[in-house]
Amino acid sequence: MPSPVSQRTRSPTPIATGIPFSVEVDAPAKSGEGKPRRHPLVASGELVNSFQDGVETLYDTFRNAVAQFKDSPFLGTRVKTATGFGAYKFLTYQQVEERVANFAAGLASFKLEERSNIGIYSINRTEWFVAEYGCYYENMVTVPLYDTLGDEAIEHICVQAAMKVVVASNDKARNLLRLKGRLPDLKTVICMDDDISDEFAQMASKNGVELVKFTAVEKRGAENPKDPNPPMAGDLCTICYTSGTTGLPKGVMIRHSAVLAEASSCLALAGVGKYADPNSSSFLFRLGSEVVHISYLPLAHVYERVVISVMATVGACVGFYQGDVMKLMEDIQELRPTLFVAVPRLLNRLHDKVVSGVSSSSAFKRVLFNYAYKWKRMNLAKTGEFDHWLWDRVVFGALRNRLGGRVNAILTGSAPMSPDVMDFMRVCFSCEVYEGYGQTETCAGSTLTVRGDWTSGQIGVPLPANEIKLVDIPEMGYSSADQPRPRGEICIRGHNCFLGYYKEPELTKEALDSDNWVHTGDVGEWDEKGRLRIIDRKKNLFKLAQGEYISPEKIENIICRNKYIAQAYVEGNSLKASLVAIVVPDFETLKPWAREKGLKCDDEAELAKKSEVKELIMGEIKALGRGGSGELKGFEVPHQVYVDHEPFSVENGILTSKMSLKRHEAKKYYREQIEEMYNQLND
Repeated sequence: MPSPVSQRTRSPTPIATGIPFSVEVDAPAKSGEGKPRRHPLVASGELVNSFQDGVETLYDTFRNAVAQFKDSPFLGTRVKTATGFGAYKFLTYQQVEERVANFAAGLASFKLEERSNIGIYSINRTEWFVAEYGCYYENMVTVPLYDTLGDEAIEHICVQAAMKVVVASNDKARNLLRLKGRLPDLKTVICMDDDISDEFAQMASKNGVELVKFTAVEKRGAENPKDPNPPMAGDLCTICYTSGTTGLPKGVMIRHSAVLAEASSCLALAGVGKYADPNSSSFLFRLGSEVVHISYLPLAHVYERVVISVMATVGACVGFYQGDVMKLMEDIQELRPTLFVAVPRLLNRLHDKVVSGVSSSSAFKRVLFNYAYKWKRMNLAKTGEFDHWLWDRVVFGALRNRLGGRVNAILTGSAPMSPDVMDFMRVCFSCEVYEGYGQTETCAGSTLTVRGDWTSGQIGVPLPANEIKLVDIPEMGYSSADQPRPRGEICIRGHNCFLGYYKEPELTKEALDSDNWVHTGDVGEWDEKGRLRIIDRKKNLFKLAQGEYISPEKIENIICRNKYIAQAYVEGNSLKASLVAIVVPDFETLKPWAREKGLKCDDEAELAKKSEVKELIMGEIKALGRGGSGELKGFEVPHQVYVDHEPFSVENGILTSKMSLKRHEAKKYYREQIEEMYNQLND
């Protein structure tokens, strides 16, 4: 067993702002692209691959953690009571390992071939982790199914991956049985819950599927123990299907070495492991056994699995939410996490609720809040300090308690984050807030902002596991030779990058070139300090009838900065001369305006239909063009809008599970409204 992980003492103060944020690689210049840039930790030599010699897979990572922290609490679940959910009850690292080993031995009794694809279909829970690592103990490949997937996507994944066995919660198992006629390979469903009714069993029998209790598999393994059949570094650990913004999901093939490199990058930045720099302060918040993490972001995505791998490496504990996002704050109050990993949508919602509460409070409270906020924000920019002895007690203490009162770091990614919201979180919750950038194809993260640099609007520097270069996009006017800020398509190469798309060689060639650079389709620029900023999107580019190139995501991001607008979808094509937009209002700010205008606000659907609301939204959008702020060019301003009260969501099929807009689905969903808007323009 490898020796314990080394961890240096972390500096209590933010890092010096004078450090180089990223460094250019000494490589020959190539026409049409800039030189790659790296994190200062790996300015020369190898990129990060593992935090410790002898650790090469996720199997190794977990066994290493158990050896060090066997009696420490690891995975926690809220105990069900007669009235709901009670306190968290934790399993130790040793107890979790016993369940993993038993499940792995039980899984081996199914006589599956090595590297078989095993489905996991459930919300986050202890059994999800046990099933995942049980697969790794037997060198099986996990194929997660998102809790919110539609029938077509489930069929596509199960058929393409030829899955014979799926581990599922009972509600999801029923869904699989309902679809069995479209899933020819499915033979066995391992049910995470013990309550298998006669009706449920008969349903399975009728469909030719064997139902096996999760606990029965564990018992079978306990009675017939066996040595693990661990994977090699280059073996696949998962096929992670992207929920996809267009068409069917693609299976991203990720090796054990890739997830390990991603996790090791985070550890290195926090001063943990062999790549830590003993001569510099931490680039990231402290990672140690005192960390408490709440797991609610889908384990079906590699992002959350990387986080839990990092938590295990340092002996931290993880509490699973009860399964209902609407009750997440209840779970947070009970667990009181020290680390909060979030997506922008959740933080935006939290921001909007606070702002709305302040707006509706007394004049005295509004003045006090605004003064305290302004003072702390100015101090943050000047000194990097989050705390204030008075304002945190009088004004911001109650806000901090909404996240349990112990959060010292927030980590966000998966979508662009408003600079104002980033600053708001730092000020109101008195904690470090980091923003990352990446894709499933790069194990979720490729860049991360740097500790002590709280400049909003940038996404930091390359992780130590990868390097990044910008490639020219002539048709959009972006060049890596642009000054003072080189611009181009963001391309990523490193140990954390994917192997390719499962059974999709042509799609793989589009995303992964012969030199193993992942072409993201995102457009970025390096600022003067070597930090990366996202400025545009290449893949969704289209032309209008006059030949102007349109980047809808750029326009949508600008539109959504408006206080009255929560969501926007911009549509157009080469046969049309102008753009149209679907807009979902931010009702928390719209309703006060409507009341002032004498409009009824009880029914949001009716309010959205009001001509006054459409005029307001249209006026706000037009003000972004010529004659207004000038943020949009004339041809980028939508000429018609449709105001919908129903938010874009995973449930209505318009958003992916990562909260990205599915343009193809949005276009189908709003087909009639889009046609009507263009008819109005033609009239």
